Amino acid sequence: MKIEPCSSILAHWARTYVPHRDYFFLKKDNLSRVSSQLTKTIVMDRKSFFNDPSYTQVGLTSALETW
Repeated sequence: MKIEPCSSILAHWARTYVPHRDYFFLKKDNLSRVSSQLTKTIVMDRKSFFNDPSYTQVGLTSALETW
């Protein structure tokens, strides 16, 4: 059995489940290499990220694990 969702279903899934921001997880050593390119970017350490309630919502966490 092959299941292929139509384009409207895929668009709905993207709107619903794909985070509205891009998340990049870097090691501290690599941060200095790209820091000049991080304009309009929120940079936070791991502890701050996991303690911030806006980043620990169930929908967002599931999306980050899925994608």
